[in-house]
Amino acid sequence: MTLHQTDLAVEALRPGEEGYDEAAETFFGTGRPALVVRPRGPEEVAAALDHAARHDLPVSIRSGGHSPLADAANPGGIVLDMARLDR
Repeated sequence: MTLHQTDLAVEALRPGEEGYDEAAETFFGTGRPALVVRPRGPEEVAAALDHAARHDLPVSIRSGGHSPLADAANPGGIVLDMARLDR
């Protein structure tokens, strides 16, 4: 299974898809993660983490100013963009 053919049932942007470049940006630059995942609830966070574990992908979190120096860029991994979680 490639990252372009995934069973991940969460909003995820991949390189080359519309909106990916903007979603991959950090305050000080742009990264090249394999996926930028935008969960809307704890179940979707769990699904993304399970996907990362099954595919041996490193995970970084982007949330409310966490890691503004591009540590959340995570080249080749998954960025969990927590901006859509409001609770």
